[in-house]
Amino acid sequence: MKVSKQILPLILISVLVISTGCAKIPNTNTSSNTNATTINNTNIEKTISNKNSYETVEFDAESELYVSPSKQEMPYKISGTMSIPKGEGKSPLVLITHGSHENIEDNIRFDKGFKYLTEKLAENGYIAVAMEINNAYLWKYGDNDDNIKVPIMVDKYIESLKLANEGKNNKYKVDLKDKIDFDKVALVGHSRGGEAIFKIAQVEEKKGQKICAILSIAPTSSSPDTPFIETDIDTSILVPEYDGDVTTLDGFGIYDILTSKKRESFVGLTYLEKANHNYFNADIKPNDAELLAIDVSDQLTREKQQDFLANYAVDFFNASMKDKVDNTAYDSKLSSIDKMYGYDVKTLFSDKNKTEIISIKDKNNFKSDGIEISITKDGLTVNNDEAQGVDTVPASLEGFNIRDLLNIKWKKADGKISFNPNTNDFSQFNSLSINIVQDPSDELNTKGENQAFTVQIKDKKGNISKVTLDKNIPALDYINGKAEFLELEDSTYKMWSSKTPLTSIKIPLTLFKDLDLSNIDEVSLIFDKTDSGSVMIGAFELN
Repeated sequence: MKVSKQILPLILISVLVISTGCAKIPNTNTSSNTNATTINNTNIEKTISNKNSYETVEFDAESELYVSPSKQEMPYKISGTMSIPKGEGKSPLVLITHGSHENIEDNIRFDKGFKYLTEKLAENGYIAVAMEINNAYLWKYGDNDDNIKVPIMVDKYIESLKLANEGKNNKYKVDLKDKIDFDKVALVGHSRGGEAIFKIAQVEEKKGQKICAILSIAPTSSSPDTPFIETDIDTSILVPEYDGDVTTLDGFGIYDILTSKKRESFVGLTYLEKANHNYFNADIKPNDAELLAIDVSDQLTREKQQDFLANYAVDFFNASMKDKVDNTAYDSKLSSIDKMYGYDVKTLFSDKNKTEIISIKDKNNFKSDGIEISITKDGLTVNNDEAQGVDTVPASLEGFNIRDLLNIKWKKADGKISFNPNTNDFSQFNSLSINIVQDPSDELNTKGENQAFTVQIKDKKGNISKVTLDKNIPALDYINGKAEFLELEDSTYKMWSSKTPLTSIKIPLTLFKDLDLSNIDEVSLIFDKTDSGSVMIGAFELN
């Protein structure tokens, strides 16, 4: 019997962590130079608006008809909400796709719920169009084929806007002639729309329309034919912690898929703490966070979530389409980000230079002293899940549904693990990243307290440099919740009541002083800050 963690959120995780003895690290430190520093987190400030004047209009441009392969008809209009910077010259185009929120009638409008976002983007120099595509989700026009309909509908929007840009279509209530830069087109999607935009990007690029950037907000990952891995486009994924709709936090799985092969573009993920699914759209009323079996009394207000998204979108599109990367979440030179625009976040990031420096699939790659290590599998079903009280939200699509984790446990201070990286030249990279999560269900971690440890790098000349990760590093947070148990088929399954996703500790390599970064010999983690603990690591990477 297979039991899915996605289908049964309270199914508890089978414990099969096999700890083994590991080789001791010999005391061979003959370094002529040792130094240490403490890392500081990064606080991303609010977007500085260009203060462009703009105009906002609601439009109904054309009536269209979609006919399915089974000859079922779906009427729809090219309609929506648009904000346009005033003045001469062309502007990049951002197309916003909403999700499936009420499967009732075809006169509901969800594009208006993104008016705040179109206006923020227009203020910063973008033409932003929130498209109304609700009919694609209505059961009366056929269910579960929106992945086919939405790209077709969006293509009609693009065709219509191209005619308006040529001065051949005046149905937008505003003059668009020579206003749109079709060499710079970006996509935003929320919920089901956050998945659909990957298919839209693939369709448009095959037709010769370049897509420069994808912003996916609280996305689903439901269709096996969504071409995530084929879209080598700058991508940013926003995942809300208190998502009561997409409770599986599918954005993390999409990030895993996108970064599973070499890319020329960057991928960033931001985990917005205390945010829910619906509040990003001003016109979706239910508070989905209340569906979760956890305390959400501290959740962000609708206004705060929209403030975050407006600034986040501008930063992302500026980074991708205007190359304004410095001091954003896409700046690989920065240390771990704990706040953006005043809100608590955790992040993941991968750029075209990403290099995994050791495989965590083989414990023989690591030497240990005073540390217990094992390789633990985190899977989607209890049949293939060995993680104890940890759910790192592996992707749900076939081939990406099991993740190997390096489980590190220590019962006294000063334990150490070390490895020889499979690349010795760190000089071409900006940062060292460790994708990690504390295991809050393990009693080796003190309830309510964050973890801390030291990262040490040694070069081949014996020089050593250390960076202290204190208890303010967001990826080392204790995740509040409780252990829950389920008896099933004569076995007891255990899980933590809150999600425990992997996020990244990011350490700028400039913090490691007096090293020959082109000739690195060894990387070590020294657990010298707390008396005991247990963490799960998914990757060691350079960016």
